[in-house]
Amino acid sequence: MSEENLNLNEQNEQLNNSDEEFVPRKKLTRKERKKKVQKERKREKAIQKARANSLRHNDSKKGSGSSNIFTSIRKEGIRNFRFTPLRIFILVVLAVIIFIGVMLFINRDMVSIDNLSNYVSYGIFNSKSEERFPITIQGTSISSGNFNRMGVYLCYTSDTAFSVYNNYGVEIYSNQISYNNPILKCCDEKCIVYSLGDKGFQINSKTGLVYEGESENNILVADVNNKGMYALVTEYDGYLGKLQVFDENNNQIYAYSFADYYITSVSINSNGERIMLSGVTALDGSEQSAVYVLDISKSEPIVFEQFTDNIIYMVSFLGDNHGCAVGNNMCCGFKISSKQFSVTEYEGKTLTAYTVNRTNNTFCVSVSRSGDGRNCNIMTFSSSGEKIGNNETTIPVSSLSAFKSSIAALSGSDVYLFDKGGKQWAKKDAGLDPHCVVLYTRNDAYILGVSDISRIDL
Repeated sequence: MSEENLNLNEQNEQLNNSDEEFVPRKKLTRKERKKKVQKERKREKAIQKARANSLRHNDSKKGSGSSNIFTSIRKEGIRNFRFTPLRIFILVVLAVIIFIGVMLFINRDMVSIDNLSNYVSYGIFNSKSEERFPITIQGTSISSGNFNRMGVYLCYTSDTAFSVYNNYGVEIYSNQISYNNPILKCCDEKCIVYSLGDKGFQINSKTGLVYEGESENNILVADVNNKGMYALVTEYDGYLGKLQVFDENNNQIYAYSFADYYITSVSINSNGERIMLSGVTALDGSEQSAVYVLDISKSEPIVFEQFTDNIIYMVSFLGDNHGCAVGNNMCCGFKISSKQFSVTEYEGKTLTAYTVNRTNNTFCVSVSRSGDGRNCNIMTFSSSGEKIGNNETTIPVSSLSAFKSSIAALSGSDVYLFDKGGKQWAKKDAGLDPHCVVLYTRNDAYILGVSDISRIDL
């Protein structure tokens, strides 16, 4: 056999072998193709269903699912993220919670049981409102010192009535009084109205009269705390005055007599265990004042400090271990336990207004750099007497009020709102001939006018 024939035989054998290995693809009929497509679709649906069940199982296993939503978004991507009904519900709830949180923070000064009750009764369902601001004053006149607040409620004493209004201008109640010279002292929950130079007094709360009585002698000054415990300083034969402290059931729990100073101011602390007072006397032709702090468990004062050439108008507790005093030539803050006084002299300036800020235990005074009452410095002090703010203005200031970090100053017919550092936040017209301003939130105030009371948003 020739070499050519051998090569041809080998090629034929290779072709035969390749024919045996090759299996031609079977051609599907139309019916078979349709059946195959349906089978593939069912398989894809089954895979998707299994994935969805797995996600639901993980959500219910791990809790609320809010963290799983964000994890799923991160893993699947925003485009591929599936908004299931459960996920949509969780996102809506989160959005509502965030919105409520933001609104509560913005209006945090107004968040209290009283405010929420007022908002439901008079803000939403305001058909109950019979009277709104401005409020017509009952009686002929109200002095600036008899215009104040209990919490956010407005209260005042005129020559004929004591009245309380909520922050929507709705009268809560009103008591008729017959005091010749009524004086009002307030805290957040209670207030006392007494007849200066006479014996009558009454304790009031936000909802009504708590107690009405008469002292043994004519009343000089008085104060009340949130519990309803109160202190009366009265005239007393043989002495310059007598302090009497009563519990919330009107039982006397302490007494102290003063032989050297006429008492000008009194303050009772939150638990009724300590009393702070100021007194004045004459020494070598000049005024001398003193600050007392008395503990009802002790017979002698635990603090006694004297100041020459000064008349102290007001003392107040700033917390239970600090106090402040404001006089005509100086003011001071002090720590009771250490008896350390920090005194600030006015250096020839004239005191025009002062206020105590119990929301953060600070106090403010306004002193004029000029003889006509203009160009006032508004100074803010901590509970220990450290000066933490000094706002040098060019305006006259006739009334001050402070709430948290806000200070309202009444100047003429305008109200200015400052922070403690002196930055002006707002200025607003206060109406005709305003006498006094009282802040009850950071930017809401009551204004006492000649014949009515208004409310402004600063």
